[in-house]
Amino acid sequence: EGCTHVKATCDDLDLCTDDWCDDDSGCKHDPIVCNDQTVCTTDSCSPIEGCVYSKISCDDQNACTNDGCDVVKGCAYSILSCNDNNACTTDSCNPTTGCVHTTIVCDDTNECTDDACNATTGCTYTTISCNDGKPCTQDSCNVSSGCVNTLINCSDGNPCTADSCDKAGLCTHTSGGCNDNNACTVDSCLFGNCFNANVDCNDDNPCTIDSCNAKVGCLHTPKNCDDGNVCTNDACAQVFGGLCIYSPKDCNDNNPCTTDGCLSLAGGGCFNVNDDNGTCTDGNPCTIDVCRGGVCRLSQDDKRAQLKFESSSNGKTPDSSGSQNDGLLEGNAAITFGGKVGLYSVSFPGNDATSAVRIPSAGIPGKNFTFAAWVKPSIAGARYFVGRTSAVHNNGLVMGVNGHLILHGTEFVNGLPVLPVGTWTHILITYNGTEARIYQNGLPSRLHKKTANTTWTSDLWLGQELDCENGCTSASQSFGGNLDEVLWFEKALTPHQVANLWAGQSTLCSDGKFCTTDACSTGGGCTHASSNFLCNDGNPCTSDTCNSQGVCTYTRTDYPCSSDELSSTLYGGIWSNKPGKSDVYWSMTEAQFIDKWSTVSSTSNMRLTDIEITTNSGNGQNVFHSLFRPKTGNYALWIYTKQAFINQMTSYNQTTSLRLEDVETYVSDGTRYYIGSWTDQPGTGANQLSLELSWNQLTTDWNIKSGNGYRLVDLDVFVQNGTTLYNALYKPGSGGYALIGTSWDHFASTFEGYSGQMALVDVEFLNQNGELTVYGVWNGPDDFERTVGGWKYDQFITYDNKNEAEALNLVDIETRLGEPIAPVEVSAYLYDNLKPFAMGYSYAAGRYGSVVGYGGVGLARASWEVVSPNLPFDPGTRVHLASVSKTIMAMSYGVLVDRAGFDLDQKFWPWVADMYPNVDADVKQITFRQIMQHKAGFDGDTQYYDACADPLEDAVGALLADGPLEPVGQGNYTNSSTCINRVVLEHITGIPYVQWATTNVLSKAGVYDTTPTTLGPPTAAAYYANHLEYSTTSGIEPNLSVYFEPTYAPVVAAWGWYSNARDMLKYLMGLRNGLVVDTDVLDNLFTTEAGFFDITTNVGTGYWHNGGWGSTYYPNNKKHTAGVSTVIMHLPEETDLVILINTLKNSALDQGAGAFNAWFEDDGPNIIQVPPGVDLIFP
Repeated sequence: EGCTHVKATCDDLDLCTDDWCDDDSGCKHDPIVCNDQTVCTTDSCSPIEGCVYSKISCDDQNACTNDGCDVVKGCAYSILSCNDNNACTTDSCNPTTGCVHTTIVCDDTNECTDDACNATTGCTYTTISCNDGKPCTQDSCNVSSGCVNTLINCSDGNPCTADSCDKAGLCTHTSGGCNDNNACTVDSCLFGNCFNANVDCNDDNPCTIDSCNAKVGCLHTPKNCDDGNVCTNDACAQVFGGLCIYSPKDCNDNNPCTTDGCLSLAGGGCFNVNDDNGTCTDGNPCTIDVCRGGVCRLSQDDKRAQLKFESSSNGKTPDSSGSQNDGLLEGNAAITFGGKVGLYSVSFPGNDATSAVRIPSAGIPGKNFTFAAWVKPSIAGARYFVGRTSAVHNNGLVMGVNGHLILHGTEFVNGLPVLPVGTWTHILITYNGTEARIYQNGLPSRLHKKTANTTWTSDLWLGQELDCENGCTSASQSFGGNLDEVLWFEKALTPHQVANLWAGQSTLCSDGKFCTTDACSTGGGCTHASSNFLCNDGNPCTSDTCNSQGVCTYTRTDYPCSSDELSSTLYGGIWSNKPGKSDVYWSMTEAQFIDKWSTVSSTSNMRLTDIEITTNSGNGQNVFHSLFRPKTGNYALWIYTKQAFINQMTSYNQTTSLRLEDVETYVSDGTRYYIGSWTDQPGTGANQLSLELSWNQLTTDWNIKSGNGYRLVDLDVFVQNGTTLYNALYKPGSGGYALIGTSWDHFASTFEGYSGQMALVDVEFLNQNGELTVYGVWNGPDDFERTVGGWKYDQFITYDNKNEAEALNLVDIETRLGEPIAPVEVSAYLYDNLKPFAMGYSYAAGRYGSVVGYGGVGLARASWEVVSPNLPFDPGTRVHLASVSKTIMAMSYGVLVDRAGFDLDQKFWPWVADMYPNVDADVKQITFRQIMQHKAGFDGDTQYYDACADPLEDAVGALLADGPLEPVGQGNYTNSSTCINRVVLEHITGIPYVQWATTNVLSKAGVYDTTPTTLGPPTAAAYYANHLEYSTTSGIEPNLSVYFEPTYAPVVAAWGWYSNARDMLKYLMGLRNGLVVDTDVLDNLFTTEAGFFDITTNVGTGYWHNGGWGSTYYPNNKKHTAGVSTVIMHLPEETDLVILINTLKNSALDQGAGAFNAWFEDDGPNIIQVPPGVDLIFP
């Protein structure tokens, strides 16, 4: 494009230059001129802003001029005008401050004018008025002093007149002009002259000083008898001529809670000092009235404070005890809905050092105390719900959720049970100056020794630890959760008073007897009414009464006691190794039964082979059960009366291959029917059927047909018009055969005996008049089989499933009403091992916490005994448990462990130190567990009975004073240990042992026929009465003389409970099912052998305790020992066994071990070693 010429930019970015370009020399920057043509500014230029014109200052620093500027001449100054146009001011100007306006003074120095100023005209002077409005004055004004008001002179010159001026201003003159205004003269006028005579002031009273005062007249001043002693009443005796008399001053303020006196020293006088030892009363015998802070405080039932937390007002929650010790709500402590006793409780947020309920110390002083509260923590750990300081310990009383207790400076880490979060727990502590007892949920838990002779000084703080005087709380240790029903007593409650408190009875009126209701009435004071209710042992089989001594007594009202096991529907059967699974259908009506038969037979290869019919005991209706086995071919079911049924069977035998499988009979609407199931059996000969035979007819018929090539395959037993009749079904067969009708135990023994020889093909049960008869039919050759005689449905089904798993199938079913019977293996073992030797025995077996069965064989009382001879021994027959009773004692302590966190490893003596202060030194080292383990060191021979004599308390005291003969911790089995534990238990709970054990152990397990005394008919074996001696010279045992030991009742702890096999099995099952104590507690007692001994099996450890008691007698001059041998066994495989034997020489423990092994011989678990019996007693 060629040359281009771009115009140069000459902007130097300076606004003080004029920028242009010279074609020759280039850019030019000429300075600009900044002149605004006025002398009132200073002109300049800024490169950034350009010209700047700044005003000059014309201030001459004179407030009396107006400052300005002329654009030509510059600064100009004019005089400021200060005229305010007010004639009442003088105007001027101050160069510093400006105008000044000074008010003028308008004073003409004349008091007769009113001086003022008018803003327009200036000063004014107005004459004032001196008229005072009084008619009797002359008014004038003095220029120096002002108004003068002079009274008119009305004097008439006569002294005997009184001159005055009236309202009109006129003078008046009346008589009486001699008054000299002196009260000490009598004024009068005589002959124109005034006379003023002195007044006589003598009052003829020697106890006054007479004088006169011109203003008031005569004065009679009491004579001064002041002796200078403020503690005397000073008086003058007028009758004794003015003699001064001095008597003591009465300082009584009529307050029984103060000490009254007088201090004669200077500044002294009467004093009334608060006396907390004063005696006051409201006349109500049901309140304990004490002086606190000069006030008589009235407490209900000896409580010093009772906070129920049901309401609050003005930051206080009221004290319900009557002692006026209200709780002060601090911080965020609040009454909230959700209480343990009432509707509300007090809540604490936790992590807060200020939230608390505070009970002022003035109302709850003293040394000994009882504190109680319901506690529901929301935060676990070192959180303290009560705190208080004493005179010498910052930590006087502190109790924590973590179980820590601090008492007068000593910390007990395991001081109380650890409290569960979210659960209400009742905690109570008593302290008597030497020991503290902790109770949880009404039961004793801990005992701690701490001697402290000191008084409380601080308030009682709830919700905070208090580790210094009235303060020193900690947010990290503050309690979170709720408290309810807080109590404070100024004394340590006794165990019986604690029991009364827990039961809602009076602690004030506690009489120490359990079965009296302790109460208080305003009119009559304490009452102690016998209460049968308090003796309720929870046992429906006893009548519970309170005797005149306040002791509970129990009388059996039902023998044998009714049992829920006696009317159960039970199921039995036979299992065989014959192939093919069976189907069973239970509990149908007749129509349902027929429909089920038709459906199953037509839709599957299953045929009805066994029918069972029972009658419902409630409505009398027939209930049908059916068993189907794998089969094919034709089938039939007929229900006919007797002859029609026989005709039908005959027809089938002659014309078809249908053969009768099973026959049953039942009654409907008064008519007896026969029901039979037929199945197709080609090539089988005709069946034979015999109906309604007696037992003798049956055995004859059975022998004939068996000899003619038939075998009995089905037996039906029924009762008609009181007679037992039998129906028998035969099939062609060969081989061995057997038939029995006997007891279950004999049947079980026979079943075991035929094992390997013949097969059980049918079993029938007949329960008539409470007696069970079992019928068995055997045929050869043998099949491997099992049988069960009567279990509840769920147990039967469990057993059936187990057998099916082992390829054993159900081939026969039976149902009946009655009592469960034990497994055939157990029954057979005991029958074979005891029947030849023992007079009688009973037993019970359980598994998985349920009853399996019971049994009883022989006699509980021999035929020759004088008392109740020939008494049968059945599962409900009670016997002396002997030392099996010790387990009930162990469980009684287990209840304390379970419900109160009681520590079995603590020393026992401190709990009874008040009862037995003088004991052997070694006794003080024995723990509760060592007593239960028979490791207290007491000798097993010489001290075997020492603590078990009656009365027990004295016997125990004597033994403890002697002390153990062996080292503490060494095992020596002795009854004395358990008798010690009974006395201790009663002392620490305040409740009789029998009551405690029956209510808290036996009844919890559903045991109701177990008592400590011989109530009702006699028990089994030797009939122990109070030193009775029976003799006879006739009968089986001539010249029998038996010495009977004292009754068991006083020493029920060691050996004195009476029970039966049924109840003892319930007891074991109650333990297994956790009905008495938690399983953890039970396991601890078991594994430490605290009440039970262990036994080894090849699948685990079992636990047991046996017992024995014998008496010696001499029939035909030969020594013979009779008695009982008992055992209870808690075994592996969830198994429980009870065996009670009426022969001492047969060890129940050995029999129990053998029965267990027999029961499980096919399954593996076996007892490896049977421990020796340890407690057989031979008086």
